[in-house]
Amino acid sequence: MLSARDLTLRRGADPLFEQVNFTIYRGDRVGLTGANGTGKSSLFAAICGTLSPDRGDIELENRTIRGYSGNYSEFEQKRSEDLALQQALKARQTRRIAEITSFVNRFRAKATKARQAQSRLKMLERMQRIVARDRHRPRRGAGRRYGCLTCVA
Repeated sequence: MLSARDLTLRRGADPLFEQVNFTIYRGDRVGLTGANGTGKSSLFAAICGTLSPDRGDIELENRTIRGYSGNYSEFEQKRSEDLALQQALKARQTRRIAEITSFVNRFRAKATKARQAQSRLKMLERMQRIVARDRHRPRRGAGRRYGCLTCVA
């Protein structure tokens, strides 16, 4: 989850925005559009921690965020590549889990392989599971430059 409370950002004496509040929940997709100089990149920099807000708080649960920039076609292509990579990693992990489980099931009762089977059970317990992301695609935009954030766990 990403949230901002009473966020104020300035460039020089002029405020880009003042007392902004928002919450983006895990899995939400948000597009940020606006004319040049309105603070899109500054907001992203504040979220990523490279720019300190003049006032207010930004909280990022689990400190994980993906940012995309460019036009909508580039965003769709990058997001599609990310989804494909994540699905490939999930498939590979699923195969590995099946392989380890098969080994444990075959050799759990054999005294000569008991230590290896126990080691693999512990490996399964410690393994961080990969969760396949939603393939929902946002609607096609007009190709304007914008930024997009996706909060992930």
